[in-house]
Formats: sequence, structure tokens, C-alpha cells
Amino acid sequence: WRLAAAEWNARLTPVTRDVANDYVNTTGVAAAELVQEWKLADPNYIMNVTAYVKGAWNNPTGLMRVTINANGLLPLSQPYTGSPFLYAGTESVGAIPNANVVDWVLLELRKPSSGLPADAFSATSISRKAAFLLNNGSIVDLDGVTPAQMIISKQGSGNFIVVRHRNHLSAMSNVKASNVTGDFGNDFSLLANVYDKPLSTSQPISLLSASAPGNTKYGLWPGDINNSGSVTPSDITPINVTIAGPPLGNSNVYNVRDANMDRNVTAADVSVTNTSVAGFAQTSSSARSTGTNNDNTKTKIVTSHVPGEIKSLQ
Repeated sequence: WRLAAAEWNARLTPVTRDVANDYVNTTGVAAAELVQEWKLADPNYIMNVTAYVKGAWNNPTGLMRVTINANGLLPLSQPYTGSPFLYAGTESVGAIPNANVVDWVLLELRKPSSGLPADAFSATSISRKAAFLLNNGSIVDLDGVTPAQMIISKQGSGNFIVVRHRNHLSAMSNVKASNVTGDFGNDFSLLANVYDKPLSTSQPISLLSASAPGNTKYGLWPGDINNSGSVTPSDITPINVTIAGPPLGNSNVYNVRDANMDRNVTAADVSVTNTSVAGFAQTSSSARSTGTNNDNTKTKIVTSHVPGEIKSLQ
């Protein structure tokens, strides 16, 4: 690590330790950088993150369903290479390591220069990692047990954790994570821990259950089938296309259109997505009018509160 402009920056290049003489050796340090302060530290940081995806929520058990995993449908490599995630990570396993794995998720650590959550766009990410989501909400590393670890490129305050899923709306931590102990954490099942976009009339996450006072849990909004950052009637169309039959297939599949994550694309997925649409989470001033007499009635839709993730209001 080197101290530049009052901020520690990770060099992220391997060093060789001489165990017998207890020193490390590295090459390629620019002469101009030699005058800066340096320190030796591990850039791996533990991410103690908890989150739920509402589509997989099984209310009677208080856990998420693992149907996709149980039927051998989870991919062995991370599924976030395509748009809008465009993640080039090489995370893969020889076999799914835990029977309690629900799905892959994508973690991001964002560090805007302003330190403000409203500026925590994807371009401010200093680390990204694909990890496994367990049915109890824990996000774990590729061993299926230990908390996910991420290699970060910068230290200091102002880090916001983002959790993303292939057919749910993303969520971002409300409080800046601290790396004083090398351990970041956020419980996304608590509404108070999730960033709430100013002036929004929606909640950034959706209520899962309210079994007892003070025991409520929240999860990511389901049904963002087209990955637009919002859940609208346009997300229902591709589900119905799949239900209609070939060429995509609608049973025993790992498919973004499987909103309730039960391995089948059926009317149940339309229902789950409609639940989000009916959440009437946010009124869009740019949305189409729902009336025929220019009555200025606006379509109400559920949108992501994570900065920069709404592609359009449809």
C-alpha cells in the first residue's frame, strides 16, 4: 500500500517473502513513488453481509428456498458477465459447496470521492466479487461457509456496500463501512441499514414477513426481469413469452424469468412480479399517463435506490 493524496492505495501486485530473512521483494515501483509512505498489508477484506431475495422467500420456514440448487441447476461459474453487470470475475467452483446455497449474488464496494451515498455510482467501485447467498441470508465465499472476502484497492472512510442479484433490484448500505478492523458488514434485512434515495416515495427493499413486533425482515424487490433497475409491466412480458413455450423452455431451468426461483417459469412468476408492480413504490413524473384524457395520472413503479441503476422509467 502507498499513501498518495492522503489516501492509502493498494498496489495489488504480488510480493515475495523471504521467510528465512523475513523481508519482501517487489519490482516496478516508479521512482516518483519512492518518496511516498508505504506499508505492507493484506488487501483482502472480510464482508459480513446478510441479504434476502424476496422471490425465493419461504415464509413458513423463515428461510429462502434452495430449489434451483437442489435440482442441480446452479451454474458453476458466476452468472454476471452480461449486461447490465458486465462483471469479468472468474469465480467458479467444481461443485456447489453447500446444500443451503440459494444463488449467486454480486457484491460491490463503492467509494465516491465526495463520500456521499448519492454519488456512489458503479464507476466508483473499488472492488467487486461474486459470492454465494445462503438460505439464511448469509453471503459467503466460494467454500460455501466463510464470509465473502474482497480485494480492495483503496482504504479510508466512505465505502458503501452494494448487493446485486440477476432478477431482483439492487440495494446499497445506508452507512459508510469502516475498514479499521479489515471487516466490512451490513445487514440488508433491516430497513434502517439500506440507503433510501432522497425524495423517493418508495422503500428501497420489500417487507418479507412481520411474524412478531420488532422481528420484521426485508428483502430485495423481485421481478426486475429486464434488468432496467425498475419493476414494471414490461417485466411481465418476457415471463409470458417463456410460459408460452419454446424456444427458451419453461421447466427445470436456471432462467432470469424465474422470479420466484422455483426452477419453473410459470404464472407464479407473473404473480411475484405483479406484487412488486403493485407495490406502487414510486410515482414517476416521466412515466406514461395511465389515463385517456390527459389527467396527468402517472404510472407508479418500483425502482432501485442504488445510484445510477435506473435505465428508464417504462
